[in-house]
Amino acid sequence: VIRQLLKSADVLIDPFRPGVMEKIGFGPKEVFNSINPRIIYARLTGYGQPEDSPSWQYAGHDINYLAATGVLDILPNRLPPINIVADFAGGGLLCAFGILLALRRRDMTNRGEVID
Repeated sequence: VIRQLLKSADVLIDPFRPGVMEKIGFGPKEVFNSINPRIIYARLTGYGQPEDSPSWQYAGHDINYLAATGVLDILPNRLPPINIVADFAGGGLLCAFGILLALRRRDMTNRGEVID
């Protein structure tokens, strides 16, 4: 069923941590080479793919990003727990923008691509 849907899909959004789609046979190489070479393959990972970052296997959450960048230390109130949604809003917005740009580029090149 998934293969049939992907044949005519414009965009595939990877909902898993890095490596899962490859394990189930739907990594970018498999999708581009045997299903749909025009698809936009969107990944929204916290720390990139194995070839990009030594931290690729870590879960990415807002609190992790705030701590890693030092922002958590400068926030004025530590209790109750903060609820800043930068990873959801910022990450999702950038992913959507990347998808739109990739679709536009596909119009010019007739080729899909991976965005992360």
